[in-house]
Amino acid sequence: MFKICNDKTYYVVQTTSEDVVVEIYTKKDGRGSDISLHEMHLDLCRAIRKLQHDGYTIMKVYPAMGDRRESIDVLSMPEFIQSAKCPDNDVEEAVVFSYFESGATFQLPCKVNKETHEIFDVTCAAMPCDDDCFSYAEVKINGKDYPVNFIDDILLENNVDDALDEFYRIQQTGEYWQPDGNKTLDDAIHECRWAILKDALMQRGHDAVADFIGTDVSSDSYERLLDETEAQMPSEEFEKFWERYI
Repeated sequence: MFKICNDKTYYVVQTTSEDVVVEIYTKKDGRGSDISLHEMHLDLCRAIRKLQHDGYTIMKVYPAMGDRRESIDVLSMPEFIQSAKCPDNDVEEAVVFSYFESGATFQLPCKVNKETHEIFDVTCAAMPCDDDCFSYAEVKINGKDYPVNFIDDILLENNVDDALDEFYRIQQTGEYWQPDGNKTLDDAIHECRWAILKDALMQRGHDAVADFIGTDVSSDSYERLLDETEAQMPSEEFEKFWERYI
């Protein structure tokens, strides 16, 4: 049982394997004044990301002292996106140069995460003409130009196998990338891998699907139950099925 402290607030994070208690300081160091709700949400989101990084699959978050039914949709918080850019010493100011077929160029101030190579907080002060087509983009960091990869474009322009190969290439080479909404490079890789694994299970038929789900099911509910099972599956379990069927 955890000890209750007046300068902390507590949340319960329900995962597929266990419930985890997260404590958030409500006072600013050395000053004793309360932190803002935004700062509290940001600290909570950082804790959730740390659990995800450690292999936990998050099911539900709720106040430890409140009603379990009052769940908090942490993944939809704007602070959840912001939490990926911390700590601050991993963040650097940069500029994205967007080039268009007409010759137009837009300079868009942004930030980059030096550890993950994610580009975020892109400031768009102008828009191209309606009939102008985007050509390519580069990000300038400390006077050097680097190519920019867009998660959404890769998913739209490639089949799932080619998209996965491209995401792996970006990951291995350390190129810079811009997320698709909340979808990070790691999220996109997992999305592609799950699409490939699900297709393999469906192709193998009843026995493979039942093996993955853990029970005998009718064919008309294959896809729904596969998605529901995968959403709650720990990463190490997913890897076992990947090795088995791919």
